[in-house]
Amino acid sequence: MDGTTGNTATKCLATAEWENEKIVQCWAEPTAVLSGAIIYKVGERATFQCTTSDVVPAVYKVEIYFNGMKQVTGNTWTSNPLDISNDGDIVECRAINNYTAKPDNANLGRTNKTISIIYPPQKFKVTNALNNICLWKIGTTQYCNITFKLKPPFYTTNLTKNGKLVTSDLIEMQRMNETQSFVYMKNEVMMNDTGIYTLTVKSTV
Repeated sequence: MDGTTGNTATKCLATAEWENEKIVQCWAEPTAVLSGAIIYKVGERATFQCTTSDVVPAVYKVEIYFNGMKQVTGNTWTSNPLDISNDGDIVECRAINNYTAKPDNANLGRTNKTISIIYPPQKFKVTNALNNICLWKIGTTQYCNITFKLKPPFYTTNLTKNGKLVTSDLIEMQRMNETQSFVYMKNEVMMNDTGIYTLTVKSTV
């Protein structure tokens, strides 16, 4: 007979020991526990350890997967240095016994964690300019829009013109995602607005 309760599955097998008496043994999926941090900086290595519960039949193999690819047969795995492309990648532990090894039960005895990569501001781009040069016409309203990426999305900015801090005509659009936007707008462009502008972004990473 088979029985399932919540996330725990068992299979009970009745075997004849002697006449008119049976012994019932229940097979169960093992519980896998994956230990390890999920937040890393670029360049760090992730280390995960998988432990399993004692069940019948006993666990005879533990496998750790990274994005669906088996990395190791064993309880511990350490990644290569991580980069931004690893953000959202999944580490999975599979505890295998004679029950979970059966095709119908292959999804049992598993657990996973999702990696989050944090990184400082990068990939700056002036979206409305050619070669990062905003060409403005005197007497008109103009702007420069600068986008960049970082995680987490908490930061401060300052804009300088020819080395001096700019304190007016700034629009900062802070968003709760990785891509941010900073706009410098002039309601009326004047000749003395010409210069070299530098945006500095400081984050928590």
